Amino acid sequence: MFASIPFAAANFLFYTQVNPASGNVYLLYGLASFFNGLAGVIPCFLVRAFPGNVRYTGISLAYNVTFAICGGLTPLVIGALLPSAPLFHLHYLLAVGAGMFLLGAYVSVWPSAVRYCDARDESWTD
Repeated sequence: MFASIPFAAANFLFYTQVNPASGNVYLLYGLASFFNGLAGVIPCFLVRAFPGNVRYTGISLAYNVTFAICGGLTPLVIGALLPSAPLFHLHYLLAVGAGMFLLGAYVSVWPSAVRYCDARDESWTD
């Protein structure tokens, strides 16, 4: 949940303040890349969200279907809307950050909504 705020801020700074003449390209690119790389936490969360006997199926279905839909539709939508809104890709990333924050807040308030167990606890059943 807390990583969504610097994710949105770093992307906002990168897309609005990048200026090759001032030399801040590498700094802002590194900052944005660091917070965009926090998506690597998702597989760790997914491993703990499924019990061992269905973990492979649950992770592969959730992860691959989501990436197929988002990865297939996002370039088309952004490409179609860029002529009318030049910073639409920034608005998309800000919406992703807001979604991450809302999902993190939901899981923080209602942790029982997510089936969460210790990854080493293979004896966990319904």
